[in-house]
Amino acid sequence: MPYFSRIAFACAYLLFAFADRTLIAVDPPRPASAAKGAKTAEEALRRFMLGVMTSNADELKQVTLETKPDEFRWLLGSQVPPEVLPMLRKDIEGFPIERLKPGDEFQTPDGKQIVVAEDWIGEDRAVLRMKGDPLAQRIYLVKGAWRVDPAPIIAARKAIDAEGRQDK
Repeated sequence: MPYFSRIAFACAYLLFAFADRTLIAVDPPRPASAAKGAKTAEEALRRFMLGVMTSNADELKQVTLETKPDEFRWLLGSQVPPEVLPMLRKDIEGFPIERLKPGDEFQTPDGKQIVVAEDWIGEDRAVLRMKGDPLAQRIYLVKGAWRVDPAPIIAARKAIDAEGRQDK
């Protein structure tokens, strides 16, 4: 199993358990940066996943919607070992991505069923997921660059942090 697959499945619940809470927004926020944005939705998703796994703030700012600094920090923190990075980059580049259509369904690890809405898909918006990933990501075309909405991962990480503090 490619390294990315193991990471995706191992982290699925931690990253995506609360995604349905943020997937219903209709209007995307402004882009974080106009420089070096992704040319395709698929490129944005690949760069986003790699940026999260490597805690690369510069890369994440180029491929995410504008995020407040106190929220953006939730995307950072996890980091793969440097010796694994070339293999991870290769796996992510070759990993199949599927474009979801209105009516497509997916289930979050906590059992919630999500249905892709009509207004989630268009010339300037897409819902994509890495093949086998339990959660899809909403991606928007803003000022000529594709950008991932990081809200689901931020919400999940905040919830996990809150649960961890309650357990202490």
